[in-house]
Amino acid sequence: MKKHIRWLNNELQSWLADGIIRPEQADTIRKRYPDDMSGLPWGAIIFSSIGGVVLGLGVILLFAYNWDVIPRFWKLTTIFSVLIVAHSAGIFLQIRTERFKALGEALNLLGTMLFGAGIWLIAQIYHIEEHFPNAFIIWALGALAMAWALPSIMQGVLAAVLIAIWCGSESVAFNNSMHVGPLIIILLLGSLAYVKRSLVLLTVLIPAFLVSLLFVQAGHYFESGLLFGTALNVAALLVALGILARKYGNFAESSPVFLFFGWVASIIILYVLTFPDAAKHLLKFDCSYEKFLVGWAYWAGSAWLCLIGWGALSYMSLARKQNMGITADDYLLPLTVILGLFYMFFKSGLDGWAISGPFNLVFLALVVAMMVRGCRHGLLQPTVVGSVLLIIYMITRYFDLFHSLLVRGLVFIVAGVVIFGQGILYSRAKSRKVEQKQ
Repeated sequence: MKKHIRWLNNELQSWLADGIIRPEQADTIRKRYPDDMSGLPWGAIIFSSIGGVVLGLGVILLFAYNWDVIPRFWKLTTIFSVLIVAHSAGIFLQIRTERFKALGEALNLLGTMLFGAGIWLIAQIYHIEEHFPNAFIIWALGALAMAWALPSIMQGVLAAVLIAIWCGSESVAFNNSMHVGPLIIILLLGSLAYVKRSLVLLTVLIPAFLVSLLFVQAGHYFESGLLFGTALNVAALLVALGILARKYGNFAESSPVFLFFGWVASIIILYVLTFPDAAKHLLKFDCSYEKFLVGWAYWAGSAWLCLIGWGALSYMSLARKQNMGITADDYLLPLTVILGLFYMFFKSGLDGWAISGPFNLVFLALVVAMMVRGCRHGLLQPTVVGSVLLIIYMITRYFDLFHSLLVRGLVFIVAGVVIFGQGILYSRAKSRKVEQKQ
């Protein structure tokens, strides 16, 4: 059983004994935070699956070394026999037994690896000159079918990776946009992650979805401004989804995953936009190209969804006074999106710091907001993240903004004093929290 679920169950028993909550309320709380994965030996499953993948690659290389001397009949017999044996044994162990469930998962993953190898080997046997990315989508569909049939989280992980590779190979090698790729990830694999309440699958799906989305957009019309803008919009949208998941729905534990990827991507993008040259070249697009509209649709659609999501959060938090857990630094993300939209349309005649200046102010406001929140409430994470971002920012500006050694020295002294004072304030806030608990 997970630590936080065990803690919650113990607290619920205490609350029931003290009469704080009723039994039906305790049942409602338990349903909101299920422990569906408590019986799964995830350590064994992950390492066994990695072993299955490595074993599959070894078998593929072994066959490849001796492939030319093996007759065609025995080639096909070997491919199908190994595939059938691996999946049959894996399905039996995974479905019929609990003790060897991890081994069954690994054998099924090995079978799917061999299925992919079989696609390439059969094409080699019969000299099939086919569009090579098709092999990846056939392989991915096989993994997707196994993911839902068993059901299997690791098969879903493999399917997500293969779909991202498929989108990438189509985009890079043939300038094709496989629009169905991101849809498969978000609809079929996303629903599997929700049904199984799998944080592992969700952790893979989010970057796979973003990568495939950008490959699709680049394959049809490569424009750095639209790609960068889409990434910014999706990153801010992920943070909004994380806040919504934390407040509503039956998969509240997915919130940290959405928030992690959303915040990491948003901070990186905002940091890049603090550089004048980067902001100048990234916040633009050329609408004269005939394929512009499809790339623009992805960018505009992601911006629309992002602003709707943050608008709904703002309405519930500010107008309806619901406690959504939104902080001041959260609201800086939609502000960044709005600034990006503004400069994409209206930056004509602007250059250098006229474009990146507002993003520098937003970045500094984000740093200050994190540090203030951490010091006020005794929270370690925002305190540390804010301090690290401030140090990174000051080092960056040391090389491209302050040319006088005197000014550089004063800036670093000020930053050091701020961080030192923050440490004192954080310690006091932490002490107050400990005293209040006692």
